[in-house]
Amino acid sequence: MEVLKVVNFWIHLLSGFAYIGGIIFLTLFLSPVAKNYVNDLKFRLFLEEVHDRFQKFSGLFIALILITGGINIHFAHLMRGNFSVAYFVALTFKILFFSIILTHYLLTLKLILGKDKKEGMSEIPFKQPTFILGVLILMMAAFLKHLP
Repeated sequence: MEVLKVVNFWIHLLSGFAYIGGIIFLTLFLSPVAKNYVNDLKFRLFLEEVHDRFQKFSGLFIALILITGGINIHFAHLMRGNFSVAYFVALTFKILFFSIILTHYLLTLKLILGKDKKEGMSEIPFKQPTFILGVLILMMAAFLKHLP
């Protein structure tokens, strides 16, 4: 049981860092570079391809985060007993932030799957809210780790 708990925790952690890290990369690195080449069709097509591949690949990470997060809540309940009010509120906010990111992901995926032809992209959709929510989720995870 202890091995399952550790493996589940690491899968959750690595999936979260891969997804949030990808969002941070797209927001802090790729977006500023894209502003310099907004008129270059080849770069716009490249940006669209990178974004589309990341969104399709991140579906795996989001599914893993969702599944392993639920299992982590179960293990936390077994270890702690009843959750304190502060822990429950922090967990609720973390789940709320993840739900908003999941909604953004599904809307973006709908855009990707709904188009027939590559037209190029000058800006990454939902980058600022997803970035802020990703950072908030990481902060809530750290906060949850240190709550009684």
